[in-house]
Amino acid sequence: MPPGNAAGDLPEDTVLNGTVQFKKGERENNPRGGIKRDITFQPDLGYGVLKARVQREAAERGADAPALRDDFILFFKRTKTGNQSDFVEVNTTNLLDQLRHRWSKITPLEVTRWAQQDPPKTPREGIIFEFFVYQPRNRSRVNIRRATHQRIEAERERVRQHAAANGLQIGPIQLQHLAVHNARNNLNPEVLIPNDATTNQAAAIDREKEALANEDAAAAALSIMTDKIKRGLIHAIRNYDNRSIGKDKGCAMSLISDSKRQSLHYRCVSNRFHY
Repeated sequence: MPPGNAAGDLPEDTVLNGTVQFKKGERENNPRGGIKRDITFQPDLGYGVLKARVQREAAERGADAPALRDDFILFFKRTKTGNQSDFVEVNTTNLLDQLRHRWSKITPLEVTRWAQQDPPKTPREGIIFEFFVYQPRNRSRVNIRRATHQRIEAERERVRQHAAANGLQIGPIQLQHLAVHNARNNLNPEVLIPNDATTNQAAAIDREKEALANEDAAAAALSIMTDKIKRGLIHAIRNYDNRSIGKDKGCAMSLISDSKRQSLHYRCVSNRFHY
């Protein structure tokens, strides 16, 4: 047990003051800031009660302190000026020892300052035990790599080869999505093609674009055919002028064409002749 000090022994059967700070990120990266909340706890009630108190505090604060998983780790600041790298994980076996260690670091100067406050405070009222919870950003994506341009291009080719080998129809939009998806995930000898909403939507968009492209191609072919028919009929009518139908009788010509029919109307106004 740590040696005593000006504050005496840790009052284990007394309610003490503390804070819990919820930090986003890994402890090794020394994340800054984080939501801090006041808590009270009684050392001799054990680690389970303290952990439940911290978890309830997070739940009650809602968006300010995101809900904690049941397996979250609680860290403790053993000294007043300790760095994050010096924080220790507390559990059922070491909580009291860590609290006693922090209590033993109370200096006579601190005891004097607390006593001179208005109202005066005892060491039990003056000391604040500091706890910390680290929540890794995007916990479910810890193993996901950054999808760089080079990785995406490499995965695009892998997806193409996989589709060709397995007779799969993959359009450009779905191909891009799958390339990014595979580039972000850990290296895998197999190409990942998830059956999720995003992948299925990308495939549906590709099918719609292909259908529209087919319609455009059909319309273009019809337009070319119509132009050929028009030129052929105009040429035929001009040649028919050798029989003196068009030049002397004020004839007018019009072409009516659509997707269902092509016809050429040649009208001679004077005698209502139609060709």
